[in-house]
Amino acid sequence: MLVLGAAELTVRVAGVDLVSDERLRYQPTLGWTSSPDWEPFDHVNPQGFRHQIQPANPDGHRRLVILGDSFSFGGSFPFAQTFSGRLQEWLGVTEGPEAGDEIWDVINLAAGGYGTGQQLLALREFGLDFEPDAVVLQVFPFNDLCNNNLRQGFTCSFLDFHRPYFVVDGDELRLTYLNPRQARIRHWSRLFGLLELRAKWGFPESWIGISGDRKSRAGALLQEGRAVGLTFRSNLYSLVPDSDQSEVIRSGWQVTERLIGEIADLLAERGVPLIGVVIPYVDTFDEDWPQLRPSGHPPLVADYSTERIERILREAGARVVSMRERILSGEDKPYEYFYPNGRDNDRHINLRGHFVIARWIVEELGVLGLSRRRAPVAAAGLCEADLRALDQQIRWLPQNALPQPEAVGQLRNLANIAAEAMRTCRTDVVVEMLLRLRSQLEEDSSSQHDSEDFETLVDEVDERLDFIRSGLCIACED
Repeated sequence: MLVLGAAELTVRVAGVDLVSDERLRYQPTLGWTSSPDWEPFDHVNPQGFRHQIQPANPDGHRRLVILGDSFSFGGSFPFAQTFSGRLQEWLGVTEGPEAGDEIWDVINLAAGGYGTGQQLLALREFGLDFEPDAVVLQVFPFNDLCNNNLRQGFTCSFLDFHRPYFVVDGDELRLTYLNPRQARIRHWSRLFGLLELRAKWGFPESWIGISGDRKSRAGALLQEGRAVGLTFRSNLYSLVPDSDQSEVIRSGWQVTERLIGEIADLLAERGVPLIGVVIPYVDTFDEDWPQLRPSGHPPLVADYSTERIERILREAGARVVSMRERILSGEDKPYEYFYPNGRDNDRHINLRGHFVIARWIVEELGVLGLSRRRAPVAAAGLCEADLRALDQQIRWLPQNALPQPEAVGQLRNLANIAAEAMRTCRTDVVVEMLLRLRSQLEEDSSSQHDSEDFETLVDEVDERLDFIRSGLCIACED
């Protein structure tokens, strides 16, 4: 026992974390929060949330709590450029004509990978302590269904290992885990959690049975899917319409609906309004997206999950901000709000997306009679967002030695961003930024790269920048 006690103390003093992603850290109630020690994340407090507000409110500020996942956390950007940061800027003004007697604190309780169950726990454990005047629940239906469903555990994310789940038990929601006994021991012993982590990533399958559990759960779900001809990755099941859903997927929708209802009920008891922000998966806007037309079974329905979540929120009494609906009703193209932020598989909202979501939330607070504040004029704000996005991409490209095909993909992103900046800003500013990129690439070529791939990339840069600049100059002449 003395040896075990000493080992436990050593693990705790050493600060060994139980989550294998260095951007995150273990949290007993929520499974994980963000790490304040991960340098790219600014404005993260010691609890692992992206805000600096204390529950005590001696000045009587109004409080807005944000519940969400990586879209709300906004880890690709500085806090000030996320929709939470913009809300704090616009609603937290303390000087000048905008101040008045209405000052808000924005409390961001989001973290990457969270499902609705963790958002409910974050509200119970932390959010209600702030006595909020309003709560925003951001939902990403494309993977929230999977993140909420115990029966899809270990088919969605490696974080499922730590994720708390809820299951419907009669009239109640019961908290559980993929392995409840291990979770209870892990809460008390960091040493056990460390051994558990090591086992998950390389010990024999017989040790604690983690690898075997993953295979059995994934296999069971795959068999359920094959029964109705569905054989794709887990988050795509959120687009399966009612008529083709297996029992596993129906159970996921059942618990998701109950979780949203529980959040709404907790707030209604306290007279706190709920605003639901529903973010679609950008590829579902593309009619030619191959996943929407798989062979061998009925096609998936692109807007099924967003429309169902929006209906659940409305039935729970929430105000709903439908990003899909607003995009389709306007003239903008979906990619103007989403783009790969340095990684080809990233489909998060860009700076323009963060800007418009913040505007929409301010509008909803006005409709609810909670705020007289106004967001900045859209044209000026979008110019700022587009220039920041362009600057970020320009800074990012020369600093990363990419294979030529991936770098060309990033140049396509750059072309899209520059085109949007051309629409909202002075074109000479955009041209100047593009010239800065070309200068940086020339320096990079001479000092860091000798490969033929990079020479090919530079040629591609010249071709694309000439095309972009010629388009901008035409706009200048107009």
